Amino acid sequence: MYDPKEKQKGYFVYAWADVASSIDRLRIMTYDYSVAKPGPIGPISWTEKTLKYAVSIMSPSKVYIGFPGYGRDWITSVNGKCPVSAPPGLKGGAKAATFKTSYAETKAAIDKATPVFDEKFSEATYSYSQTYNGLSSTGASTECTVNRTVWYQNDRSYAERMALVAKYRLGGAALWTLAMESPAATAELRKAALAIAPDPVVNTLSIEGAPQNTINYAGLFTVKGLLTLKDKTPIAGLPVALEIKRPNETVWSKVTELVTAVDGTISTPMTLGGNAALRLTTVGTWEQAESVSQEAAIIVKSSIQLDRPVSVAKGAQIVIKAQLLPRLVGKSAQLQKNINGKWQNVGAAVLSDANGLFTFTTVEPKRGVITMRVQLIGDVASEQFAIVIR
Repeated sequence: MYDPKEKQKGYFVYAWADVASSIDRLRIMTYDYSVAKPGPIGPISWTEKTLKYAVSIMSPSKVYIGFPGYGRDWITSVNGKCPVSAPPGLKGGAKAATFKTSYAETKAAIDKATPVFDEKFSEATYSYSQTYNGLSSTGASTECTVNRTVWYQNDRSYAERMALVAKYRLGGAALWTLAMESPAATAELRKAALAIAPDPVVNTLSIEGAPQNTINYAGLFTVKGLLTLKDKTPIAGLPVALEIKRPNETVWSKVTELVTAVDGTISTPMTLGGNAALRLTTVGTWEQAESVSQEAAIIVKSSIQLDRPVSVAKGAQIVIKAQLLPRLVGKSAQLQKNINGKWQNVGAAVLSDANGLFTFTTVEPKRGVITMRVQLIGDVASEQFAIVIR
């Protein structure tokens, strides 16, 4: 139904306002305005009025204007008596014949008519006559003249309706039926679509404070982004999602949402407890296309926190605990002692427990100061530490 406030006749079963929140698209059949009597297929003023009501009750992005790919040919009057050899149904008010608009030019040539463009309705129209000679049912000679009127939408009609898509920022246009329109109308659709297409967004991500995209566990680094148009014009006020995907995940998750500054940049500090990929994304709008930055794979190096004595009596057991971060089970580490400038293993390698903890024990028989460290096999070493053996 059209705007209910106006109480116009229409299809009351289509409760647009009621279904607006539940639908993805509303394709409006802005045609069949004239069916029983000759007239425009879908006057542009009627079409625009309908669109204005639709966008007043739902997001314009859901609304699609419907184009007819057909025209109608009505009999307006019949003069004389038609012979029995004439086509059946030749009478004023008969159901209109329909034709594909791709055939409109050929039809006009066959009808020996010159279409004119009605600017008020934004449609092409013409009238013509057909004369039939022959015999009546009684065998008498007879003749009739059939007067007809044709209406259809041509390439200019399509162009002017596509201007409404741009004016009201609609989701687009729909056709009944695709490929029934003329090649010239197809060209106008494409031309208009290219003119109002969303601008591509150049989305660039960079990482600072993480040489070669590598950080120590829980180390702080900065994620930066630059959002511009293709001509490098910065895009200000654009919402940007920072997303993350860990090695065991298949989908991206949003970490936070940022908004670009006047120069098109975003910046946020970040820390990670494990390897992960990062990217920036923006949602498509009527003005700008959606965008996805390149991915940045961040490698997190393990960190070792020590719990060890600073002084131990000679011959007493020395217990050294090393906490691996992130907490990984089954990792292998070696306690090492510096002897004459070289690191030598002390005892056998130890595996981390369920909490990522290594526990080493050793004994020193002589007084003095020893320098030690914990070496994660194939990975990082802890800081060096000294123990006084008294």
